[in-house]
Amino acid sequence: MEEETHNEVQRLDPETEFLLSSRQTGTERELFKESVKPLKQGRKVEILNDSLKSHNDNRLKKSLLEHQRSIYLLCLNSLTQLEFLERADKRRE
Repeated sequence: MEEETHNEVQRLDPETEFLLSSRQTGTERELFKESVKPLKQGRKVEILNDSLKSHNDNRLKKSLLEHQRSIYLLCLNSLTQLEFLERADKRRE
């Protein structure tokens, strides 16, 4: 019976095996999050601050919105042209 339980635990994933064991660290759930990746180096605060500037600077925020809008309109225009060409091909048939 004990051997069956041991074999069953071996077939479980590492997270479940850890949670079923008597080991405790206080951060059991944190150790097995899929999105957590160990850092090779410390975080660079300058890069984080630069990436967050657009949230505080209205000019940057406006520039980003205008850029997004122009990309959206470009994609929309391309789709409209594609639809026009497809309809023209159908008329020729």
